[in-house]
Amino acid sequence: MPVYSAYTQSMERLGQYYGYILYTSKTTNERKLEKIRLHKANDRANIFLNDKRLLTLYDRELLTEWEISAEAEPGDELRILVENMGRVNFGPGMEAQRKGIDGCVQINGHMHHGWQQYCLPLDNLDKLDFSKGYESGLPAFYRFELQVEEKGDTFLELDGWGKGCVFVNGFNIGRYWEIGPQKRLYIPAPLLKQGKNEIIVFETEGKSTGIISFRNEPNIG
Repeated sequence: MPVYSAYTQSMERLGQYYGYILYTSKTTNERKLEKIRLHKANDRANIFLNDKRLLTLYDRELLTEWEISAEAEPGDELRILVENMGRVNFGPGMEAQRKGIDGCVQINGHMHHGWQQYCLPLDNLDKLDFSKGYESGLPAFYRFELQVEEKGDTFLELDGWGKGCVFVNGFNIGRYWEIGPQKRLYIPAPLLKQGKNEIIVFETEGKSTGIISFRNEPNIG
């Protein structure tokens, strides 16, 4: 269930410590979105208006205001999907690593209020409903089945996909990103079972090919 607040809140303030978080809100009086800034945001944000991607901001790009150009009507849907990409374990910044958006969202120079916040730690994939509709080019979950006759180590290749993470029989085997350098994810034999195995891919960039491949050797770039 979403948590409502006037301003956006970080994952930590909502009791979440890893994964993703989705912020949704309605536009109010805007007829055109010209500038946007996410205050105290980490680590990577995909910004959408009515299911159209406006901007993707990563790391240091989140520190500044950005110009955009999008026509809007009051009541349009604004969505921001933020990914937690990890924390450092040393130095003075250890206690200041808030993930998500810990400040606020500024649109056209003013603070935007009224947010529904969906925590997505991805620890309850059994609740996913794959019968729902799919919108091309948007973040989505994909489910595959792998039939195994004899268990062995293998490597998953997602050529043509964008960015996301993969679960094998409910176990998170890691993230993938088209920029590399690593091109394949390692799946150790003990994670597999004879017969049917479930592969779930969470693709955040909307670049799914609908095809995954298994190889017998790594490709670490």
